[in-house]
Amino acid sequence: RPVTFLGCCDMPLQQLGCYLLVAFVCSLSVMARVTFNEDTAPIVTLSVGCSGSSASRNFLKALLKLHGHTFYDVGGECLKKKYNPLATEVAEGDFVGLFNLTAYTAVQENSHLLCKVFPPQAGTSAMTKVLHDTQAKCVVFSRCNILDRLVCRTRDCMDTEQFGHYPVYGNGSKADSCFSRRTAKDKTFAVLSVSNLVSTLEHEKKQFEEQLPVSKDACTNEIIQVCTEDLFAYEFNDNTVGYNTSKRVWQDVMASLGYELDETVFSTFLEQLRKVGEKKRLHVPSHRETIQNFLEVAATLMHTEYESFLRLQ
Repeated sequence: RPVTFLGCCDMPLQQLGCYLLVAFVCSLSVMARVTFNEDTAPIVTLSVGCSGSSASRNFLKALLKLHGHTFYDVGGECLKKKYNPLATEVAEGDFVGLFNLTAYTAVQENSHLLCKVFPPQAGTSAMTKVLHDTQAKCVVFSRCNILDRLVCRTRDCMDTEQFGHYPVYGNGSKADSCFSRRTAKDKTFAVLSVSNLVSTLEHEKKQFEEQLPVSKDACTNEIIQVCTEDLFAYEFNDNTVGYNTSKRVWQDVMASLGYELDETVFSTFLEQLRKVGEKKRLHVPSHRETIQNFLEVAATLMHTEYESFLRLQ
């Protein structure tokens, strides 16, 4: 006869359920004993798609590591099952439960959780509460050129075809590489419907303006929104202008999270990136290189509020 625990394991068939119940109770007990502080609070990066969110999060992670911080690493997006192995322990689609469990697990390992979250996942009252309860610190990464964002979303096959925008290869055939285009052999271009272009950009602008999906008191820090173009400005200049822009904005990001940027560490880090192949580019590419019907698009945007987003050269 099996040993009885809390009277629930009298029969062999009941043992598994009993053990799961015990494990759940024990996990709650552990979570109740965990407290968050400046050194263990989760760091959350908030972005909409095609905002340079992965590059920004990875750069931030590397920079914080160089400043002595450790992270519980579950990949780029901690609320996605394919990245986070803890997803099997919560119900499908339970973003709040998964964030909570992962944040507590990180603390048990004396680490931070660094998590990239998108607005649909973060904009609920339940998520606001769990961010507050875990004393999360947040920063918003945005691609400020909304034409670039539309081109990226189109080339990545992100729900822009409903507005008449679609990706093509250089020969004009419909492209299907989508997100994998970054490593694909054949380059893809965006074909933008000029009849819907201004209205689509208005939609993109609204998303940009509403990109902060949580109330400002959800996170313990003062949340700032920064342009990813400025974060990586050092890539596009062969003088000190780009470096100084990047340094200033990364200083702002670090300060918003409660840290001070070590300029020596920062400059050394950039030099290391260049040595391993992150070459400095002399200019931001013209939209001629990413939009197949560039002349039509340029003519449509001339003398509109979106003209300034065009790069002609």
